Amino acid sequence: TDLATLRKGDHCLIAINLLRSVNPTIDHAISCLGSVEWCYCYHHFIIMDNVHHVDDHGIPRTSSGRPAEIMEYGNTIPEALKELGDMASGNWLQLPGAVVRFLSCHKSKCHRMALADYGDTQHIYVVVENLSPLARQRIVQDAANVLR
Repeated sequence: TDLATLRKGDHCLIAINLLRSVNPTIDHAISCLGSVEWCYCYHHFIIMDNVHHVDDHGIPRTSSGRPAEIMEYGNTIPEALKELGDMASGNWLQLPGAVVRFLSCHKSKCHRMALADYGDTQHIYVVVENLSPLARQRIVQDAANVLR
């Protein structure tokens, strides 16, 4: 996908990568596996801004120049480990309970983040829909309401 064609309200998919952000080479390899359908599980997200251009560093930007953002439910291993440590209050004896709470309620969180965080993902798929500007705005507004 040409990132500059992404518009707010677009529903996008990428191959699920449990090791996302650990190593760019792993991110790229898993993206390639998804593109040849060796990976059948996909992560979904909503584009929150129109992408106007991609800068010289590969960052998708809006017409005002700020990074384009997405809304997703997700987590990375470093984020999950930090959250587990916080839930256990640094006490190893509280870790088993923290793991149970994490797995039952906190595996992922809904958040807004820069599309550039998926920079090493070469294959982003867009669900092709003929959306009116009003429908796109409604999708973005509904996503923003979930974030509140």
